[in-house]
Amino acid sequence: MALEKHVTDYMIVTGSTSSDALACADAVVHAVDHGNIQQNLLEMIQAMGEYLTNDVDSVRAKAIGLLSHTLNSLDPSNFNETAVSVLTNFYCDRLTDSASVGPLLDGLVALTSFADFNSANAVQVAKRLLENVEVQRQPQATRHLAYRVIKNLIDHQCAALRSINNTFVFGYCRLMDGEKDPRNLMLAFEIIRSIIANFDVSTHIEDLFEVTFCYFPITFKAPPDDPYGISADDLKTSLRSCLAATPHFAKFAVPLILEKLTSTSGSAKKDAMETLGMCAPVYGAAALMPTIHDLLDALKIEIFHASDQTLEDTAVDSLHRLVSAICPDGPISHVQAASDDPFIRAVKPLMDECTNNLKDADAKNLKQTGSILRAMASASDYACRNIINAILPLVLHSYQNTDLATRKKAMLDILLEFFEASRIVYGAKGDNVHHGQRSPLYSQKDRYFGMFETALMASNEYNNLRLCGLHGLKLMILHADYLSANEVVLAIQSFNKILLDETDPDLRSAALNSLETMTHIEPMALADQTVPALINHLPQSATDKQLISYPQLLYALKTLCPEPALFKTALPFLLEKLDHVCDNDDNQLYAQAIMNTFLDIIYIKATKNHSDLVPSFDALVWHMITKVIDASLTGNGSNVLLAPDMLDTISMTAAAIFQQMDSTIQKENIDKLFKVYIQGDIDMIGLQSATPYTPLKSDASDAQHSTTHIFAALVSSLRKDVDIPVASTFAFLNEMVALAIKSENPILLKSVTRIVGSLLNKQKQDTEVTEYIETATKQLQVIIEQDAAFTVGNQGQNSLMVYAWITKALIMKGQALGYQLTDKLIEWCAASLKHMQVPEAFDVLLDEDHLALNKACFATVSILYRQRLFSYCLPKLLKCIQENSDDIKHNYLIALSYLLKNVPKQILLNELPPLVPLMILALSLPDATLKVATLESFTMAATEAPDVIAVNIQSLLPALLNMLDTSKESNPMNVRVAALKCLAQLATSLSRDVALPHAHFVTKQLARSLDDRKRLVRREAVDCRAKWFAIIS
Repeated sequence: MALEKHVTDYMIVTGSTSSDALACADAVVHAVDHGNIQQNLLEMIQAMGEYLTNDVDSVRAKAIGLLSHTLNSLDPSNFNETAVSVLTNFYCDRLTDSASVGPLLDGLVALTSFADFNSANAVQVAKRLLENVEVQRQPQATRHLAYRVIKNLIDHQCAALRSINNTFVFGYCRLMDGEKDPRNLMLAFEIIRSIIANFDVSTHIEDLFEVTFCYFPITFKAPPDDPYGISADDLKTSLRSCLAATPHFAKFAVPLILEKLTSTSGSAKKDAMETLGMCAPVYGAAALMPTIHDLLDALKIEIFHASDQTLEDTAVDSLHRLVSAICPDGPISHVQAASDDPFIRAVKPLMDECTNNLKDADAKNLKQTGSILRAMASASDYACRNIINAILPLVLHSYQNTDLATRKKAMLDILLEFFEASRIVYGAKGDNVHHGQRSPLYSQKDRYFGMFETALMASNEYNNLRLCGLHGLKLMILHADYLSANEVVLAIQSFNKILLDETDPDLRSAALNSLETMTHIEPMALADQTVPALINHLPQSATDKQLISYPQLLYALKTLCPEPALFKTALPFLLEKLDHVCDNDDNQLYAQAIMNTFLDIIYIKATKNHSDLVPSFDALVWHMITKVIDASLTGNGSNVLLAPDMLDTISMTAAAIFQQMDSTIQKENIDKLFKVYIQGDIDMIGLQSATPYTPLKSDASDAQHSTTHIFAALVSSLRKDVDIPVASTFAFLNEMVALAIKSENPILLKSVTRIVGSLLNKQKQDTEVTEYIETATKQLQVIIEQDAAFTVGNQGQNSLMVYAWITKALIMKGQALGYQLTDKLIEWCAASLKHMQVPEAFDVLLDEDHLALNKACFATVSILYRQRLFSYCLPKLLKCIQENSDDIKHNYLIALSYLLKNVPKQILLNELPPLVPLMILALSLPDATLKVATLESFTMAATEAPDVIAVNIQSLLPALLNMLDTSKESNPMNVRVAALKCLAQLATSLSRDVALPHAHFVTKQLARSLDDRKRLVRREAVDCRAKWFAIIS
């Protein structure tokens, strides 16, 4: 009774897609799906009896729709073969009911996917569907269901359908004839390919071809809001696959494709060429030969006269595929005369034209000629030998008998194309495929090697010829089974010579790119030849004058040495050079550049997960730790090694490797690190000193304190399951907090705060941890809130930084206590803390530190923590700005600026309207970093929300123009450049009605920036003023 009630409820509800109707339908499914499902379904059909036979079309369709919805929702395994057959008969008998075709097909989609849907059912459904349903008269959704039924039948009952082969194939051609919807066509084309692959279509080739080729070329353009994501390329590719599905299409398709090749439409030509390229291998030589001259001629014309590079490239690719399709298999016949060779006869007109172009000293299309020759020669071994043997003697003769560098270069370009073709046919080094044949270029390889090397080393020639020589040597190295090991070394030495002796940037770049390409295939040769040469060429001192500067040499090392074999060679030599520079040269820039090179190499290796990275920790990181500690004790190289930037780079390098270690290896190294830094055991790293090494004691020297930078970076990069080797973590944290409070060394302060924040962030939160944090922060609050007179040095400011890092650690974990601590920071912005920069704490909270509390360091980072903190702080800061006097408002404005500086830009856009006036005020702050960040926010806002900016344009423009004043120290170059970029964006984004009243004033004020002493500023000013002039004109 309940089932009957649910059916009745559904039938009396208006429509079938309303929320009420869907709820009733789900109730029916739920009722059927409990107990004996087949019996329940029978009861349901009986309950719907009067509706299934109703005279009103919409009622019958709605009732069938409910049954189909139920079948689609139930588990197919609950239906046996008898039940499926009964339901199939029920649906097939009603396919003549035109009003119910859609719901009926929906039910058949479900039934045809059931496991017990048998072959007899399949034949019955196919026949009834093809005979009784005029699919193309139905709406799109119904047609789509018809294609799904057909696809299910082919996928699951293909053998059964072969019993009605001709009926099914012809019926399907009639069914899809006239289809236009792209969603349906994607399915229809897929079915065509399945029919060709699984049925005997020999008597229906023309029918299948006609219902397929009528869509060629596809001209569909997807609407901007297309929810189905079907592009024109999707349709073209699917149709192309249909046309290439059988060689039987060739006699119909080739003439029509040839006709399309002469089309004036670039899109149609490109489609025709791509289709020819896909179909040619399927159609075969026999089908292509009757029209081969016309096809080749059409492609040749497109290559020589293409309107854009894309069309030319497509034509070249199609030519390659076409020639591959007509090439005979096997080696060249030495018996058959060239005049009797069908392949030679086919390509002879094209080869003759290429030959004439090569003979013509004034030919303008030699590049295209080379592309044609490469496309043909790369088709097969047979084609490669025929074409190279026919053309190459002319190329070599022309090269030898000309003194013109441009002519030599043109002939070398053709030779390069042949090498490219040969590499395609006979393999590239490293592809591990034995091709069994030697290239026809092998017999004269010494001659070619000499030609390329001579061209490369001809320093009096123009660079394009030299670049050809360089490219030629590269291709010879990359060619499989071509150069011997000694010849490879000679070629690499030529590249080395370019890197070490040439100043031309194009040559240097090409040589370096070539060597980089070889790092994977000739690593040992590069390790033996290139790496030592580059390192030996590095100067002993930054003051040494030489043709190739050390930044250029280090850039080459950075490019090549991530490869493990090269890194193994470079590491000791480059470390030796770094040690020498640190010990003998006070110039920090040179040593810094070498260390930056190490860092860049390590980052690349980490990205590629190189297995040799972790083992390098001992050789590189422990070596640098030893050097830094030694410098802090003895003063050797201290000016260089203990410079903040140098320590930061060493720390980043150490952390990058440390983060790649597993927990076991991290534990071994952190234990060793604590013995050195905490216990002062420097004997274990090979150092001895009369001065104790106690960097984490308050009375240690500044130099020793600075070395904690590396210690903090490694402690902050510990995995969560690695414990530090101390008796009590909380006792250790207390020592670190006490050290930070008393610190007068900024490096030590930053290091210790990183350690404290990182360790607390990675602690599992429990009562003991929470109690520790509450106790520690209360003690810090006492120090921070002491008398404003301050008699305790930097202790208040230091305590504030520790407090901020603890707050950051908690907020990143999403802990409520972190927000309570943030409230205190907001409160302190209004307090009389004269010696402390409280607003800077907000920069700590939101800024991503590169050495601590980030995902790479295994910190606990809750999703969207910045957004949550922004949403929490913004209303509080805005309220404080509104309610306080100007002197206190200034602090809140700085805090807000730090907040805006670090928040994701999309979040800023959502809150923009009330913030714009405050952002304009922030432009008057003295901090250049905050100014640039605010200007970048304005530039982004001008692009994304010009209407909001337009409201404030009168106050914004003077603030921006004021920052172009070079007499103010608060307007350094980066601020002036950012201001000009923002002004330029305003001119582009704001409507003319808004910008025009201000255009004359702005262009007049921009005149002073045209005379700015910095070139970058002048360049931005020219661009900016042009955009504002455009508004006036």
